[in-house]
Amino acid sequence: MKGFRKQQEKKEAPPPPVLMSEEEIKLVRDSWFQVMHPTSLTPQKFVTTPLSLQQEYPFAPPLSPASLFTYTFYSNLFILHPELRSMFSNIHAQSAALAGVVSTSVSMLNDIEVLAPKLEAMGRAHRDLYNVKAEMYETVGEVLLLSLRERLGEGWSGSIESAWAKLYGLLATAMVKASDEKKRKGLRQRTGSRNAYQCGVM
Repeated sequence: MKGFRKQQEKKEAPPPPVLMSEEEIKLVRDSWFQVMHPTSLTPQKFVTTPLSLQQEYPFAPPLSPASLFTYTFYSNLFILHPELRSMFSNIHAQSAALAGVVSTSVSMLNDIEVLAPKLEAMGRAHRDLYNVKAEMYETVGEVLLLSLRERLGEGWSGSIESAWAKLYGLLATAMVKASDEKKRKGLRQRTGSRNAYQCGVM
C-alpha cells in the first residue's frame, strides 16, 4: 500500500514552474516601474467610474498609480465576470493587497524559492476564506494582462506580455498548489480507505 500511495503522489505532482530569464525579469520590472511611475504616454485617469465600481468610487477621483492599476483590474474583472463580484467585500483593502502582492513578487523574482511559501500560504487563505477554485486563477491572469496593457498604453509589447504571463504562471502555480495538496490528501485518504476495505481491514 505504501508503494501504491507513493506512486499515486508521484503521478499527481504538478510540473515544476518554468523560471524566468534575466531578460524577462528586466521586462517585468521595467514595465511595472512604468505602471507605478506613469509618463505622458500612460493613460492617467478614467473619465467616468465604471458601474462595477460605483459603490466604492461614486466619482472618478484622482488616484495614485497603484490605485489606478488596481482600479483598472477590478473594473475589468467585474465587467468581464460579474459573477465574481460577490467574492470581493472590501475593494479598498483588497486593492491595496493586490498592488502589494504584485510589487513584492516583482521585487523577488530572483528569489522565487523565498517567495513561493508566501504565495502558497496566500493560496490556502484564498481557498479556505473565499472558496477560490483553481480554475479562477486563469481568469485572474487574463484580467491582469488586460489591465497591465491598458495601464501601459503605448509602452505595451508582445515581449512584455510574454514575460508577465510567465510571471503570473509562477505565482498561480504556487497558489494553486495549496488547493491541489488538499485534493491529493483527500484522494490518498479515499484510496487508502478503499484499499483497506478490499484487504479486509475495514
